[in-house]
Amino acid sequence: MEKILQQTRCENIPHRLIFKVGVPFEALIHLVKEEQVDIVTMGAKGRTNLAGVLFGSTAEKMFRLCPVPFLSIRRRQFESFRRQQRQKRLDEYNVSRNQAANDSLRGACSK
Repeated sequence: MEKILQQTRCENIPHRLIFKVGVPFEALIHLVKEEQVDIVTMGAKGRTNLAGVLFGSTAEKMFRLCPVPFLSIRRRQFESFRRQQRQKRLDEYNVSRNQAANDSLRGACSK
């Protein structure tokens, strides 16, 4: 979790990791109420299967029953976000590198 927060530049967001045993969505709903959290963020595989269709996934149940805002992130969405962040950093690096090169050329030409 810490690695993901660092990769997304969200490590300064207050958070805690808590492990519980039980039916996942029931334990999560209980924890949300007990800890008075502001938002729940959860990874989702984004796949469906017969059990998911018949009984519903944990993410789907959380979406319906969670008393606070609930954000579900699929792996593909996270990977796309990471690619965009890498490209943004690369673009920023290239801009600053080009500016430095232009500044040094201006300095050489003015002498």
